[in-house]
Amino acid sequence: MRKETEDFIKEVQKAFPNENINLNNASDFYIVLCDKENCSKCKGLNNCQNSNQGFYLAKGKDGFVQVRCKFLAELQKSSHPNLLKSEYNEALSDASSKNYDLNTESRKKILNYITDFVKNYGKGFKEGLYIYGGFSYGKTYSLMLTAKALSRYGIDHIFAYFPDLVIEIKASLENGKYDQIIELLRETDVLLLDDLGAENMTPWLRDEVLGPIINYRMNLKKPIFVSSNIKPSDLKKHFMLNASEEEKTKAGRITSRLISLMLDISLDDGESYLR
Repeated sequence: MRKETEDFIKEVQKAFPNENINLNNASDFYIVLCDKENCSKCKGLNNCQNSNQGFYLAKGKDGFVQVRCKFLAELQKSSHPNLLKSEYNEALSDASSKNYDLNTESRKKILNYITDFVKNYGKGFKEGLYIYGGFSYGKTYSLMLTAKALSRYGIDHIFAYFPDLVIEIKASLENGKYDQIIELLRETDVLLLDDLGAENMTPWLRDEVLGPIINYRMNLKKPIFVSSNIKPSDLKKHFMLNASEEEKTKAGRITSRLISLMLDISLDDGESYLR
């Protein structure tokens, strides 16, 4: 090891006496130190000197994490109004990987995937997950863990119970918030929809609401996470409203575009990733 490198590690070690600083982590700890210094003097996003503007690097239990700063949080709060009553907010505080029973291979894969997804977010497109299975298999809790991990890494997202979201979108046609809600669902970095399939599917919902949102997110490579009781192979049937050729085409189009944004995994025993 070169003397310059040894001296660098020693200097970083002085700032973190309780950590084991070595060649593999010295640079990360140095960034933590620099970000902390920059943040102590910062008075707003326009003055942010950190390499990842609006975030600072911190040492977490499972490694280094990018944490959203208070100025960015306030900005996103003001530009991302709380329009959706169907968003899960309070319930997320109880979601914890410690309470996630890893008694099946599928649950282990989901947790590993979530961890990898948030740590590598922004390094190129990575699909969301289509999590399906029977009732009380942990589909919603899996999405809650995902949303909580996204929050911890400062990744913008919306997590909504889909049947309630549909009701809100319908109501927004009368209260003047329709365009705002659709814009949120299109633009949010990660969209999480719980219990797809429990809603009453209609031509308007499929062709005028869900289809354009999915198409927009597909074109911009914005991932979606979904939970459902419907197997991926049965999604086309869910979107078909009758047996006509036109319906087959429309249902097939929205199904293929939705699936292109996700990897599917079953929580039923004996099944894992299907593609």
